[in-house]
Amino acid sequence: PMPTIRVLWSWLLAARNDKYQGNPQERLATSLAVLERGTAEHALVEESEIVVVDWNSKQPFYRAGCDAPFHTLLRGPLFENRLPIRFVVVSPEVAAKHCQETLCEVHALNVAARNSRGDMLL
Repeated sequence: PMPTIRVLWSWLLAARNDKYQGNPQERLATSLAVLERGTAEHALVEESEIVVVDWNSKQPFYRAGCDAPFHTLLRGPLFENRLPIRFVVVSPEVAAKHCQETLCEVHALNVAARNSRGDMLL
């Protein structure tokens, strides 16, 4: 019989902390919560990671000025269930060298892919 191969799923997200169409922290928190719920429901927590690229944010998401519910989410269910989440910050200076748009999702997801550890990138 063939040995069981553990697959690590890398869930890739691109985000920017700005005021475009509402609260970006709330949108990201919702996406993270849905991923957490889905991976837990399908028993994928142990073989998953989330890689969030914070593209071109003047104030990155991880900074203390972010909304309290966002920090509560990061300290709460995502870490209690051991779903690893990593932020990769692409500064405005670096982002400007690669793209003139405020959020270049293709470039951001490329950065996420290059920083992921998974066999499958989603």
